Amino acid sequence: MVESVCFFVKNIDELKVLQQMVVSGKINKKYTFIFFWNDSLKELGNKLGIKSYIFQDIEKKIDFVPIKEKLLNHLSLFPHKKILENKSLIELLEYEGQSLWWFVRQGIFGHFMDVVRQIVVIDLFLKQKKPKKIIIFNDDYQIYQSFLNLKKKHKFSLEMVSHTAKNQKPAIWKSTKKSLELLPRAIRVSQGFFRDLRTRKNKNGTIKNILFFTQAHVWTTLSEGLKGDTNSYTIMHQMINEKKLGKTTYNIIPIDIGINNKACWKGIKEKKFPFLPYEYFIFRSFFNFKLRKKLYIQNKKLIYIWSRLKTNQAFKNSTKFEQIDLFNICKITFQGYFLDNFGSFIGAARNIEISKIILKKYLIDASICIDENGSSRFLVFASNKTGVPSIGLQHGIIHPYHVSYHYSKSDFDSYGGGLDCIFADRTAVFGSHFKKLLSEYGNYPASSIAVTGQPRTDIIFENEKKYSKKLLCKKLGINPQKSIIVFASGPLKNVAEMPTALSAIVNSIKKLENVQFVIKLHPNDNWEFYSNEMKKLNFKCVITKTTDLYNLLFSSSLVISVNSTVILDALLLKKPVIQLNLLESYDVFSNLKNRAFIQVRKKEELVKEIKKILNNKRKIFFKKSSELFRCGYYMPIDGKATQRFINVFEDVLKDNKKQK
Repeated sequence: MVESVCFFVKNIDELKVLQQMVVSGKINKKYTFIFFWNDSLKELGNKLGIKSYIFQDIEKKIDFVPIKEKLLNHLSLFPHKKILENKSLIELLEYEGQSLWWFVRQGIFGHFMDVVRQIVVIDLFLKQKKPKKIIIFNDDYQIYQSFLNLKKKHKFSLEMVSHTAKNQKPAIWKSTKKSLELLPRAIRVSQGFFRDLRTRKNKNGTIKNILFFTQAHVWTTLSEGLKGDTNSYTIMHQMINEKKLGKTTYNIIPIDIGINNKACWKGIKEKKFPFLPYEYFIFRSFFNFKLRKKLYIQNKKLIYIWSRLKTNQAFKNSTKFEQIDLFNICKITFQGYFLDNFGSFIGAARNIEISKIILKKYLIDASICIDENGSSRFLVFASNKTGVPSIGLQHGIIHPYHVSYHYSKSDFDSYGGGLDCIFADRTAVFGSHFKKLLSEYGNYPASSIAVTGQPRTDIIFENEKKYSKKLLCKKLGINPQKSIIVFASGPLKNVAEMPTALSAIVNSIKKLENVQFVIKLHPNDNWEFYSNEMKKLNFKCVITKTTDLYNLLFSSSLVISVNSTVILDALLLKKPVIQLNLLESYDVFSNLKNRAFIQVRKKEELVKEIKKILNNKRKIFFKKSSELFRCGYYMPIDGKATQRFINVFEDVLKDNKKQK
């Protein structure tokens, strides 16, 4: 009997190798099938005449919500287990009284979730198809270990076929490419040098020096003729331009971070003085002998710890999840956290030290941290270490399974304060619903959470009377007599989700009359990607990143998204919303699902729901949904959210002064 053989194909190079095997007669098509990691290869694969299956088709059959919940609980357990010298991972990663674990926690969860998703999907596929032999082309360590993890359970033989990518670029091209990648960082370093000379610190006790953490990738159009940081513009604007707030005058010192080259170029182009690029301070750190010596000692310590942990059975056992050997599968990832210079434990220590230098250099009285549990966590830790109060501000969706806001009690009360996770002294949120989530799932002390509303909504309050569909359509070159359906994009973990969503929307709109489609890009999105997707679908629409979001929502008849915060913005403006959920279960608005907006899980249901909304058959539903939404998700648009945040900020300053 001929055994059934399954080829797992991940990219075009692997597909070409498979094609050569078919042409040379090495494959019996009758007993062979292909598993594609993504559907972009499906069309090319069909030409081989071999039956194929797609990762996403299997994936959408699985509910990942309970899996995420279990994995989050696992994340709150294994770092606390004693594994080496009677110490937990958190204790082993001690650095000057704080633990470096908290800086990779979210990244580790992301890696773990990717592995678990991959294994769960393949496991279901193998149960259904039962191949006797599996052939993989990719020599990726993580993929190979994932199959080894499943081999015993499903009893298949595993073979790896190496492939060599042809037409590799010459060394000089690679060197040039690397130099070009470093260019925006170098420019930002030089910008920082000149801006630092102009930055003044106030020594007058009545003038408070405020360090403001900003992110280049969220710089966008806020309203007609107005650009700024989507999360922090109104706060900075009010603090800078109003000379006196109460009895205090503020001197704002904004630090800007670029998460990638695209963001860096945006920062170079858009963010002028007084924004200080963070790269400048990283560059200076390499010339700080005292700092380099401290990091050298810590680096040696990390190398030693890794040399012990990689053979430590207690550590391996502690990371095991649902019979999945996460240590061996993610071994290269773990190694990178211990041994790499950036995006690692030593990188976290460097950022803490740089923050401490900045806080001292500019005599900072308080720090405002956007993404306080993520990209600016090092500033929260450094502020805590130096006695400077820090204030966080909700910048996106908080939901029960958001790793940045999901903590157990043991995460912040197991080590007497020093090694525990550190939160900002106060965190401002959009509404009472999010305060409840932080208390329930994040174990935040209720006293540390303040409900202020979304400061950005003050822009709506100021400009609502100016919003005009007619003028917007004229600017976009579309017909004001037709209905506008807006799709709000956003960065998604699942790369297949966006093409799947766009295909479903376009195919639905093609069946409708007098409808126009506008794609509103997230500030960090790639315009070319969406343009190419529309070309594939042979469909013309408006793709915009710079159009005033609120004017666009005001003029729309329907807003569709997967998991963007624009869903909340649209509900705030009393607009009908469809949350498209075709692949992964983005259950981030569980209280609002099918109560404040319509969730669509199947492609064939989408056009039906769109027709109902455009024909006003959902009018009563969305009238009630507006009332439900305003009960806790956002505070009303009253133009006072920014002032409420500043009031909270002033209270934190007063409390800190009393403690001192």
